[in-house]
Amino acid sequence: MNTKNAGHDDSANPLVDSTPQDGSKQDSLPQDSSPKRQSLGGQEKQILRQRAEVEALVRVEETAAEVALSPEEARRLLHELQVHQIELEIQNEELRRAQVELEMSRTQYFDLFELAPVGYLTLSGKGLILKANLTAATLLGVTRGALVKQPLTSFILPEDQEIYYLHRKKLFETGSPLACELR
Repeated sequence: MNTKNAGHDDSANPLVDSTPQDGSKQDSLPQDSSPKRQSLGGQEKQILRQRAEVEALVRVEETAAEVALSPEEARRLLHELQVHQIELEIQNEELRRAQVELEMSRTQYFDLFELAPVGYLTLSGKGLILKANLTAATLLGVTRGALVKQPLTSFILPEDQEIYYLHRKKLFETGSPLACELR
């Protein structure tokens, strides 16, 4: 059953009418159109899938009624759909491979940064500590949480502050790796 309102056809909207054309009963689907929802739970995904299937059936029935396909045209469309399905399967395989590579990279990062016997700090352009590994926190005698968003200068002796300032200035001017010793 399709509803019409002031010349507007709502037959393509599964939110308006989700009753199949054959008159069979279907469970009514919850109507949640909240734009604030950013992620769907399992049940909501299933409901969305059901709505899409109903919409697809309606569209197929409307298209079939409007256009009578020759056997050649039907074969061509079937071929196109099969090619598209294979393309999607290939893309899915590539995404899975990329996901595995990303996970391997994360593991390698964890091993190199977090488990290193050397203290590592990641600094912002203003000299604030963004990240610190456990070794750096241990060397500085504080927890990692206490390091984040703190200026590195608060951990440098006042006598070495100028060395750090000049070193940092030169680093930003040249972009070349530099080394210095600070206490």
